[in-house]
Amino acid sequence: MIIPMKEKYANDIIEMSRQGYEKIAEDFDATRKVFWQELYFLGDYIKDGDNVLDIGCGNGRFLEVIKNKVFQYTGVDNSKSLISYANKWQGDRGKFICADALNLPLEDTSFNVVVSFGVLHHIPSKKFRIQFLSE
Repeated sequence: MIIPMKEKYANDIIEMSRQGYEKIAEDFDATRKVFWQELYFLGDYIKDGDNVLDIGCGNGRFLEVIKNKVFQYTGVDNSKSLISYANKWQGDRGKFICADALNLPLEDTSFNVVVSFGVLHHIPSKKFRIQFLSE
């Protein structure tokens, strides 16, 4: 029998992850200026005119993949520090907001492309993973 994770524990784990990224934000930014080369092909799926949402954007490095296209980009991360780094080096190439991926402060159906890299494993509990994917 599978016993669901208690919501309090899941929330605690999410908060610990957020705090962890706050602590390592400077090192994260310094060591992750380039997006994963093996995933560059994903940029081919983004067309001129797309409205792209990047959930868990970190320092915004996915923008490098699509830099030669005309698009609207919004990056969301729950780390204020990582959003600060994204704003510093990605500047006016995108809009970055600090928000909870389980409760995005964005209009439904306002994006036609949604990407998320390296986030799902930080979301504990089946309930929250379903909520994340639904959001």
